[in-house]
Amino acid sequence: MAVLALAAVTGCTQTPKTVDEVIAGCVRKVHGWQYGWQIEAAQLMRVSREKMPELFCKRIVTAVQQGRLSSKDAYNLDRAASPVWKIIKGQ
Repeated sequence: MAVLALAAVTGCTQTPKTVDEVIAGCVRKVHGWQYGWQIEAAQLMRVSREKMPELFCKRIVTAVQQGRLSSKDAYNLDRAASPVWKIIKGQ
């Protein structure tokens, strides 16, 4: 799931776009995840599967905008201490 998180956002930010366009592109990618991954992410975030894609993308994009998440953090998703896990959980 960590690699999918990175792919969902980084694939949407290759060209300058508005925040809404980035989030919309991310949501489309997250909707394409396997059902099991969507359920797992929703459970981690403590939201319904239906609400997970938009909330997931908003949290990641907001964290990047605020400087709470960097590309280095994104590539260290396999580490439990990575800030991305707190961001995804809404902490």
